[in-house]
Amino acid sequence: MEITQPPAKSPQPRPHRRTTQIKRNAVVVAWIFTALVLLAGKYAQLWPNLDAWAPLHAALLGALGSAITIWSAHFADTLLHRPAWGGALMLNGRLGLHSVGAALVITGVCINSQIVIGVGASCVAVSATLGVVAMVVQKRRAVAARMAALVDYYICSLSYLMVGALAGWSIKYFDFKGQAAWSNRMYLAHVPIMVLGVLGITVLGTLVVLWPTMLRTKMEPVAPRQAQRALPGLALAVAVIAFSGLWRPLAGIGALLYLLSAVAVVAPLWRTGARKGVTNYAGLSTAAALAWLAWCVIRLGVGVSYAANDDAARAVAHGLRLAVVSGFALQILLAALSFLTPVMLGGGPAMSRLTHAIMDRYTWWRITTINLCLALACLPLPPAVRGVTGLSAALAGAYFFVAAGQAIQARRKGDTSAAPPSTVTLTKTATAGGAKTRAAKNTNAAAQRAGAAPTASAQSAGATGATQTPDRRGALAGLVTAAVAVVAGASASSTQTPGGLMGLGTGQGSASAGGSGQVVNANITIKGMSFVPSSVDVPVGATLRLTLKNTGSEVHDLVLATGQTTGRLAVGESKTITVNNVREPIAGWCSVAGHRAMGMVFDVKVAGASSNTSHSGHQHSASSQSAQVDLNWQPPSYFKAHDARAPRPQAPGTVHRHTLRVSEITAQVGAGVTQKRMTYNGAVPGPVLRGQVGDRFEITLVNDGTMSHSIDFHAGVLAPDKPMRSISPGQSLQYNFTATRSGIWLYHCSTAPMSVHLAAGMHGAVIIDPPGLSQVDHEFVLIQSEIYLGPEGGSTDEAKVAAKTPDLMAFNGMAFQYKYRPLQVGVGQRVRFWLMDAGPSLPCTFHVVGGQFDQVFYEGAWTLGGPDQIGARWSGGSQALNLGPCQGGFVEFVPPQAGHYTFVTHAFADMEKGAVGVLQVQ
Repeated sequence: MEITQPPAKSPQPRPHRRTTQIKRNAVVVAWIFTALVLLAGKYAQLWPNLDAWAPLHAALLGALGSAITIWSAHFADTLLHRPAWGGALMLNGRLGLHSVGAALVITGVCINSQIVIGVGASCVAVSATLGVVAMVVQKRRAVAARMAALVDYYICSLSYLMVGALAGWSIKYFDFKGQAAWSNRMYLAHVPIMVLGVLGITVLGTLVVLWPTMLRTKMEPVAPRQAQRALPGLALAVAVIAFSGLWRPLAGIGALLYLLSAVAVVAPLWRTGARKGVTNYAGLSTAAALAWLAWCVIRLGVGVSYAANDDAARAVAHGLRLAVVSGFALQILLAALSFLTPVMLGGGPAMSRLTHAIMDRYTWWRITTINLCLALACLPLPPAVRGVTGLSAALAGAYFFVAAGQAIQARRKGDTSAAPPSTVTLTKTATAGGAKTRAAKNTNAAAQRAGAAPTASAQSAGATGATQTPDRRGALAGLVTAAVAVVAGASASSTQTPGGLMGLGTGQGSASAGGSGQVVNANITIKGMSFVPSSVDVPVGATLRLTLKNTGSEVHDLVLATGQTTGRLAVGESKTITVNNVREPIAGWCSVAGHRAMGMVFDVKVAGASSNTSHSGHQHSASSQSAQVDLNWQPPSYFKAHDARAPRPQAPGTVHRHTLRVSEITAQVGAGVTQKRMTYNGAVPGPVLRGQVGDRFEITLVNDGTMSHSIDFHAGVLAPDKPMRSISPGQSLQYNFTATRSGIWLYHCSTAPMSVHLAAGMHGAVIIDPPGLSQVDHEFVLIQSEIYLGPEGGSTDEAKVAAKTPDLMAFNGMAFQYKYRPLQVGVGQRVRFWLMDAGPSLPCTFHVVGGQFDQVFYEGAWTLGGPDQIGARWSGGSQALNLGPCQGGFVEFVPPQAGHYTFVTHAFADMEKGAVGVLQVQ
């Protein structure tokens, strides 16, 4: 008897597996959406205190990291022809752990918690480790898999993810410790590891298989072999660049090796694209992303190699964030999702053609707009131009969400009538050259009805088999979009009004009917702390064009009461603003901290109008606008007080090298109030430095702020002309001195007005140990300062500074913080308090309730105790250390019993404003 076997059916993906993949990739889409929301909210000023770091890592660590977790496992299963160790449960667990870790890292940075960052980085590292173990076991169990070598790309990238996560945590660790040099080195390791090692290696390995699949053609036979040979070079190149913080030329060497290795991988892909033609969105977006990757590698290698110092090298790596995130990472992610979304949706060949056509809608417009606008946003153009072009690129990229939603909707409806015909059908019906051409045209027409670019199947059915030419209309539309964005940005840059970005509002700064048509041009320069001229006369109804050129020695701007501003201008820069239909006098001023109070005011006077322009605003007390102090406020549970522990003493003869980076942040100052603060290394006070008499200090000051800043070290004796000069944003200077005398010495910003800069947070201390200083059980540093509140989240009130009427007093930059978080010591332990009064204006008289001091060191000399043990030979003691602004010393005592010893300034009115803390003795 002959038994006839039924014909074999081609395997179809099981619905539940497809559904699972869709759910997993929903995590990726959610991270992309989160990044966009964070970015949009930041620039829309919904949460102005949010650093750009958060949306960047939501995109890279969240979205890209999740995508790598998912698709590396998927491709490993496909290449090795066997499921991974642990199966779907392991993959889901890894994905969840990675997402939780990414969320914790972002949260930890936002709340400035080293513990939360460490836990998050550990979760990411553990997830990557499990992935490496699963793939190693999976590969060892595979039997003669032809593509097994490509799995090594995923093992390598996940290994780098482990290292990169820990390197990222170490950046914040060294920042917390104030060790800027090591923070820079770890930054220069973290960036290439995550970008080139994790993202780059994953993408290059995946494209060996995914690229020909995107183009619906066969792989070049040599592609897997060349990729296998290139991987060691790629991995070594990443490691070489990662050590560039120790020797910067390593970045150039590693970048060259990386490019040469990448070329070996990309060359077969290039031949595939040239043979088949690249017309779909996934293929074109992938090609553009690889071009951005090449540019980033070149820029990183050359920029870091030729950087003047580690800070400049870090700035090069930091400056690549837009190109890396948007140009390379998000483009490659959107390319992959655009191709894989129809695959995951399934539904048969006709439905697949339809969903692919939907995902390819407006391909050339999207590709041209995204890449041209991103290129413009990366150029040193005016901020408004870069902002508008960047927004245009983001909107074009966000069309993916629209297309994905339409594809899902089409899959639910199940209507395939708009799907392009298949290549097989066309080939059978087209028997002559003319018929083939007609078939290709019909396919193109069908695709266009679906809103897509002509399909690859239509290309293969053409009479000559030639590559499909680009859609010139779509490319032209992209060029027009970029041009419009540039024009809009330029317009916003030159004529900003209170009504909106492009002057669409109302008020003094917007155009209105009834103007006289007369135009008044005024050129303004700067001399010292004055505008020259300080006023301009304008006829009623005229248009005023003010051109400010910064001829001063530091950063300035001009703000009008109408809301228009030149923006911050570096020395030598100029800017023009226009006010239409001037009807009333207008006040103007420089908004840089303290400059208005020093006389940088400007008046627009109107002929025939009441000349009642008033600048009393820079003399009045803004108490009615000040933030409201809440003395019952309690900090959140995660709040961590400024670390008051003194640095450990150093061996004599040490050369101390430190980098102090100026930044302007918004921070809690106590009693539930946040204010804009000027900082050294992102904290108030700046880092405490410590050394011995004879030690040399080599300080690099880097201005990452928005205005001019400087530094003055009282611990050094040298001519102030050069080291204490003000530097503009983006500049740096070297400040070297040798410690010749012991004591605790103030350092502060010496840029005018010094009182405002110091009160806003720009101060710190240098401890130079006196000879014979004994060891104690605990050493704390307390720096008293005054806080003059402006509006909630606003700047220091200059008028209050001048009047010496602080709202809060603080030890170490925040009122009441050691009342919320007491300092901890033990019974019978000797405690030393180093004290510094940073001022800028009021004295400090330090006292510990329930304690008496048996050692007192005041302004360079022991007044009680010391190496001769005066305090041990007689009955005298001290109850307070009295300091004027810019004076310092230390006191010591031994708490005899357990309890809570309150330390205060004994000027009780100042104590009640926040100069108080608790020493908890256990």
